[in-house]
Amino acid sequence: MKFSDAILGAILALSGVLMTLISTHINEWIKALRDQKNTQRQRELSLKRDVYLPLVQAFTEGMTLFTSIPGAHHSKLSELVLSKESQNALAAKDLIANNAVMTAVNAASRQLAQGIIRLMAAKLDEAKLVIDLEHLEMQINRLNNDNTLIIDRMKTLRESDGLNPDMASRLDSEFKENDSKRTELFEQQKSKMDKKNKIMQDLQMQMTREIVELTAVSAYAVIEIRHDLDIPTNKDEILSNYKASIEFIEGILPGFIDEVWDRVLPNTVRPTHGDSSQAAAP
Repeated sequence: MKFSDAILGAILALSGVLMTLISTHINEWIKALRDQKNTQRQRELSLKRDVYLPLVQAFTEGMTLFTSIPGAHHSKLSELVLSKESQNALAAKDLIANNAVMTAVNAASRQLAQGIIRLMAAKLDEAKLVIDLEHLEMQINRLNNDNTLIIDRMKTLRESDGLNPDMASRLDSEFKENDSKRTELFEQQKSKMDKKNKIMQDLQMQMTREIVELTAVSAYAVIEIRHDLDIPTNKDEILSNYKASIEFIEGILPGFIDEVWDRVLPNTVRPTHGDSSQAAAP
């Protein structure tokens, strides 16, 4: 069967219209699909940025926490924790991060947690010595007060001519016994103070090591986070910057800590010895 030229032309024209409509529809569908994917990606990036920013801040906050532990009073140790925002970020990353980010962040999180545990363990040893020293100080002060009362009583009795030999001997013996106990307490105090100072110096050195270790592992977390956020990332340059920071810390802090401790005078309380009769003499 043959088609006339008119019918053939109409069929070709109709086919062209249909192809144009189909092509337009396909192009619009592809564009809509691309826009949908782009919108979804932007939404994911926005959610990730909301989590990743406090996540990176958590590691910076952890380093600040490291520096706070050595000098904190033992009654304030329970307050040395990451902020709620940082804690939430460390937990929320498992809901949105890819495997590479989770692996890197988990490594940094473990380093942070282990560093806190190591520093806190040493700090607790120092805190126990501080409590012992406070107790020794109370005992020494009590003995000092007792001897002051003995001296005052002897003065009063002597001025009133009521100090007989037996009374003087008993008070003098009591004074010397207190003085002997006080000497023992001073020796204990010095020993514990020396141990406390050694723990504090070691603790500050350990703090330096923990900062260095956390800086090293957090560099890889930052790199993976930047990749996941489609941020242009020069891995070698970032690692080089972190390495420079680590070298600065390792080169400055240990020497500074040693210099500070070399300049610190021993905080030793020296007892004064004597007897009650000499102390009470006019």
